[in-house]
Amino acid sequence: KARCYEYGIINDVMDAYMRLWLLPSNRKYFTVNITPFEATPTWCEFWCLPYGPSHCPRVLELCLQWLVQHNFRPNPMFEIQSYMDDLVIFSHKGDIDVELQLRELCGSYDLNLKPTKRQVLTEGDVKMLGVMLIDNGRYITIPTEKLDKLKLKMVDERSTYARLLGVLGLLDESPAAPAWALAIKHACQSLVAKERAKKGLPWSAECSSDLRDIVNAWQTMITSMPASDFVVPRLYDYGKPLDVYTDASKRAGGFIFKQNETILLQRVHRRIPYIEPLQWFTRLNWQVTETFDNVDVEATFRA
Repeated sequence: KARCYEYGIINDVMDAYMRLWLLPSNRKYFTVNITPFEATPTWCEFWCLPYGPSHCPRVLELCLQWLVQHNFRPNPMFEIQSYMDDLVIFSHKGDIDVELQLRELCGSYDLNLKPTKRQVLTEGDVKMLGVMLIDNGRYITIPTEKLDKLKLKMVDERSTYARLLGVLGLLDESPAAPAWALAIKHACQSLVAKERAKKGLPWSAECSSDLRDIVNAWQTMITSMPASDFVVPRLYDYGKPLDVYTDASKRAGGFIFKQNETILLQRVHRRIPYIEPLQWFTRLNWQVTETFDNVDVEATFRA
């Protein structure tokens, strides 16, 4: 949305979060044993009840969506979106009076907006939902603290499969992330899942040295890239032509969006593996006669 509208105002609903504390006295009511045939249970999972504090985030999101949809008619000049406790007004003009209406509406439902959390996309540097907008909203980048966290979480000799996925997951699916960095990340995630499944090991087991070296090489590549490689222009100019370049090979494909010789978005995708019709039939009927790796039958190399 921020790439489609020039202006944006972010507001935060005051005290919208609630936390659920699992005290020793009520812990048994919020956990369920998933190993019932053992004398001493070893695995428990959190049970999210359909009411109470654990369900409040979903209820909050539904309430905010209802408020927006029932009080603001569709308008080509602006759009209001709710992201949990964040309300964002996207607009093509900077002097619209919708914010005052939104503030009064939320206040009448005891959902007051926090003045100290108000941000304007075109004023200074703004961090919105994990994305950093810099130079008065002209560019999108990845927050510095996220890149620093990727540098600090190193892969060591005793790394587990879970830790490798944790390291790979630190690079967000952001427009500012370089195309090949994301493509190799997805390839590494596939390799981690394949090796673990092939060996029949839990996620807490140690991975092979070869797999660890591959992820370590990817991490070294990311951390050695200059900060300028993680910056792209924010806005698409819909008044000018958009040049689209695309190509595909036997194993992969990709595309580039350009305007005025400037790359706005670039992505690389892996080719969909071919699956025999009989195999599709058995999968759809939940009677799989062979073992398939879910990673191999992904529809796309998501980027």
